Amino acid sequence: MKKFGTMFLLGLVWVTFFQLSCKKAKSPQDQAWYRYISAYTSGDISRKAQVRVLFVGNVGTEGQDPAELEDFLEFSPALSGKTEWKSPRELVFTPDRELVPGILHRAVLNIRKFMSLPREYARFEFTFSVIRESLAIDLEGLAPLDEISPNRFLLRGMLTSRDSQEGVAVKKILSARHAGKSLAIEWAHENQGRSHSFVIRDIQRLEQPSQVEVKWDGAPVGAEQKGSRQVDVPSLGQFDLLEAEAVLEPAACVLLRFSDPLKKNQNLKGLITIPGHEPTFEIDNNVVRVYSSKGFDAAVDVSVNPGVRNFNDRRLEKNLRRTLSFQRLLPQVRFVGKGVILPEKEKLTIPFEAVSLRSIQVTAFQIFQNNMAQFFQQNNLEGRENLSMVGRFLWRKTVPLTDQAGETGNWRRYSLDVTQLLSENPGSIFRIILSFNRGNSAYPCTNNAAPVLEPSLQNQDDVSYRDYSNWDYSYDYYYEEGRDGWADRNDPCKDAYYNPRFNKGAIQARNFLASNLG
Repeated sequence: MKKFGTMFLLGLVWVTFFQLSCKKAKSPQDQAWYRYISAYTSGDISRKAQVRVLFVGNVGTEGQDPAELEDFLEFSPALSGKTEWKSPRELVFTPDRELVPGILHRAVLNIRKFMSLPREYARFEFTFSVIRESLAIDLEGLAPLDEISPNRFLLRGMLTSRDSQEGVAVKKILSARHAGKSLAIEWAHENQGRSHSFVIRDIQRLEQPSQVEVKWDGAPVGAEQKGSRQVDVPSLGQFDLLEAEAVLEPAACVLLRFSDPLKKNQNLKGLITIPGHEPTFEIDNNVVRVYSSKGFDAAVDVSVNPGVRNFNDRRLEKNLRRTLSFQRLLPQVRFVGKGVILPEKEKLTIPFEAVSLRSIQVTAFQIFQNNMAQFFQQNNLEGRENLSMVGRFLWRKTVPLTDQAGETGNWRRYSLDVTQLLSENPGSIFRIILSFNRGNSAYPCTNNAAPVLEPSLQNQDDVSYRDYSNWDYSYDYYYEEGRDGWADRNDPCKDAYYNPRFNKGAIQARNFLASNLG
């Protein structure tokens, strides 16, 4: 059975590839529910979410009076709302009001009300939790409005919320002040209300150096985070280096942010130096990005010498030196290219790239040739819907990459040989899943605890089969009670980083078909 959860689209991505064993003792009921129920709401869900149950076959009557369905679903704590058949296969409960964050709900589906099943299947029980809101706030740094208005700055940033939030509420979280005055903030809301970019405009340079204070309080959206940050504003006529930053992606570089827009096309060779490197430069407004063909690793010393010029041809007047620390790239894996059809030839390989990984987990799922018609009823060639009904897992293997620290620290290309897999099963589609856990990581950590591993593979014909096919919620158990894995989602020394529930990049999957049409 599949689980609908917090990030429903992400849930569909992994809807048929991974299963987990139930935390409760297994019973015949646990083992055979997949025969009747295909998916249901579980894990952490949005406070705005519906509760859904999807059946294997047609069991309901679309358009049936909701009053006749009131006792189909029961909840503890109780919820008021409307139950209706969205289709003959899908039962949906829509709450009358938003759910309360942080609450665990237990649901009972009274199947005997509409299906004739053996007595032990009269009730189907499941649970779900409502997301407890949490926020993250990032500031980019000051940028002059333009060369025409070099004494006016803007400050960009991003506010990320764990749950979807309305713009009206988000705007109440953040405030900014400069020289005793409130500053206007412009907002743009994306990613289904979870990503909120902002711009603080009209920051005026004064006779003396000053500061912008940015404050946030998550109370308007039910989040506990509060804080503030001071951003230095240079004085009128001050041409200086505001900050230096080590940037890892999309390409490793040193980012230097100046107080003024810089003169375009000036030759910075010898003016900005890094020992052991022959840098190249990219000027963008008040920012210089410094690159090196050798890349950057560990600590680097950056010298900015007199002679760097602003847009008015004014020279920087003093020697400046900054020491920056380049951390390793976080563990990641990605397929190369976009294709799903592999041209038939003597050797079939799938290219992929990885960084900060000494090994990866590769899983193969086969969609049988005689089930293609059923597969394409719900999917295109790249589809992933209801795959457990048309195929099975073949294996999962740990594939070693490299143990050389100098090689794992940068993106490196590898090839996965699938010649035997595809040649022995002509006409089949194969779903190849690349994943990794903390045990595969080459990122330096002091965490010696055993890593949380992927759930074991199970197919529908296994005795213990449970098609909990939403990988998004397969780690419901692994954080201590009260811990919030979302807060650790960017820390590669924590298991949350490797859990797609918090980090959607932790697994990559793609369908492949060998064909001479490619």
